[in-house]
Amino acid sequence: MAAATVARAAAESVSVLLLPAARARLVLVVDEGDRLPGSTPMGGDLAGSLFVNGPQVRSCRLPRGFREVAAVVLAPCFGAWLAAAPGTSSGPALVPLGQLWLAGANEISRRLAAAGSPQQRALALVDAVTELVSGGAGASVSSVARRAGDIIASARGDVSIANVARACRCSVRALHASLLAATGLAPKQLARIARLRHAVDLIARGESLKTIASSAAFADQSHMTREFRDMLGDPPSVFARRLRPAGTQTLTFMAEGSATETELLLLADDFFPTKHPCNTFRAGASGG
Repeated sequence: MAAATVARAAAESVSVLLLPAARARLVLVVDEGDRLPGSTPMGGDLAGSLFVNGPQVRSCRLPRGFREVAAVVLAPCFGAWLAAAPGTSSGPALVPLGQLWLAGANEISRRLAAAGSPQQRALALVDAVTELVSGGAGASVSSVARRAGDIIASARGDVSIANVARACRCSVRALHASLLAATGLAPKQLARIARLRHAVDLIARGESLKTIASSAAFADQSHMTREFRDMLGDPPSVFARRLRPAGTQTLTFMAEGSATETELLLLADDFFPTKHPCNTFRAGASGG
């Protein structure tokens, strides 16, 4: 069952972060008026726009003040479909769904317009994604890519690529080609994502940075700091201070899980640099 997660980030001191992800996400952003491109009326003074984000190694931060953000993780079959699309895997961009699939964007927007609350909109997203998968939307994914992705995710990135290839009964070269075709990402990039997401989850639980570096299979704290800076834009210590306490992050519908499984995190922006690496909301960008 797909899970929809909703973050309410209207406060001027709070922004929404979409974590690095091995799978693409369908993202709904709701705001007042026509601030968003290609928006659809959602009742009252609200309008919403649909985007696709990921798979990608770096996070995507939305600006402060949006009324509502919802995300649904798409099935692996959408990774291959999106891998060649401009902006979906090359940087922290949100690509309008209508740019990739106009008919689907129009139909989902129609359903969302009939929903009367954040929960109803989230459930409408879940229903739409479930129907897309059952209807065969997306592209076929090789058994090697599926198996490899599952191994890397279950190991939280703490596994050698050679061992993954061995478990999939293929060469490292064939593994690389299979995952690249399915997700737009190389095996080592998927391992980095899994390792970092595990570290973020441990931070949300209040673990010490020394413990996290060891538990999340980083070589040392310096290695963890470099990965956080590159993939999230902040060193672990700053990220931990900005992260909202566990339990106040988001609302999750149709599934329960850890902080990272909800996909969306709320971050305090009180001391957020203007030129932050993840500071740009790029709707429909073609590179990065």
